[in-house]
Amino acid sequence: GMAIVPLLWGLPIGLLPVHIVFLEMIIDPACSIAFEAEPEEEKIMARPPRDPKEKLFSREMLLLSLLQGIISFVVVFGMYAVTIAKGVDEIEARSLTFTTLVLSNLCLILTNRSWSESIISSFKKKNKSLAGLIIVTLSVLSLSLYVPFFQHIFHFHPLHVDDIFLCFVLAIFSILWFEFYKALRRTR
Repeated sequence: GMAIVPLLWGLPIGLLPVHIVFLEMIIDPACSIAFEAEPEEEKIMARPPRDPKEKLFSREMLLLSLLQGIISFVVVFGMYAVTIAKGVDEIEARSLTFTTLVLSNLCLILTNRSWSESIISSFKKKNKSLAGLIIVTLSVLSLSLYVPFFQHIFHFHPLHVDDIFLCFVLAIFSILWFEFYKALRRTR
């Protein structure tokens, strides 16, 4: 969405190819390594088996996954559109937006560790692969924002602490609804 929608709205390019490569650096290992290393949920063997006639992806799962992506996109695009509308230069707007996008992706990974437990309770489970992924992602993001050589490659400006805090709050906001949904599901 961030690669196409800004152009359709007549805004400057939101994501450059280097940003998409960076996102793949997060998404691919998260799917192929971190989620595979995730410990099983408690009482998983007490659940009834899935009906073999049931579709692999339920309507609920597809809808929730789609909503996660749409809400994350709306939050990230909102950051971009608002910063551009306020007259923030393109490079700073891109820095804010990409940071929000990366943090939002990390939040999506964390909230999807379990569709039954809260994100807070999931932190009790150890997953060295996931911890490594988060550390590497935040390190590379920091390098791209604060080391001039990488700033040039990524077309970024350094962000202030309050900017990082705003990006973090927006990223958490993008998944809060799903945490409430999981809490409601647990009470049923």
